[in-house]
Amino acid sequence: MRKRTLTAAAASGLFVALAASPAHAADYYRYCSTTGASGSIVVDVEYNGNAGYPDYYVTAESAVTDTSADGHHARVRMVIGLSNGTNVYSDWIKATGGSGTSAYGTLEEGVNGTFENVAVQVARYEGSTYLNSCVTWS
Repeated sequence: MRKRTLTAAAASGLFVALAASPAHAADYYRYCSTTGASGSIVVDVEYNGNAGYPDYYVTAESAVTDTSADGHHARVRMVIGLSNGTNVYSDWIKATGGSGTSAYGTLEEGVNGTFENVAVQVARYEGSTYLNSCVTWS
């Protein structure tokens, strides 16, 4: 599996929707909101077809915003659904700066198998303890 890259920068204020590169339209856009957090991903999927490499490369531009002054933090990740019923989960991007702050990053996954769909998962955590989340597949 190809190494994941992650860059994040905190920003305050309103949630900013991410746009795909003008040279290539995004294959998927996903958004969801749960108590204390909202987030989105803009996803491009590329079929590889070369033996010895992952079948698909899935890249997501991601954003998450902490929407509640509750002392918890917000996270976003992509979930890749394969035709055999299994899911591949990316790392989380975390907004840890408090209410109204956002984090942005690029997630990349190389996956083997037949790509079927992609989802966004947005969650609220207290440290490493899961509190609540939402998942949107379409």
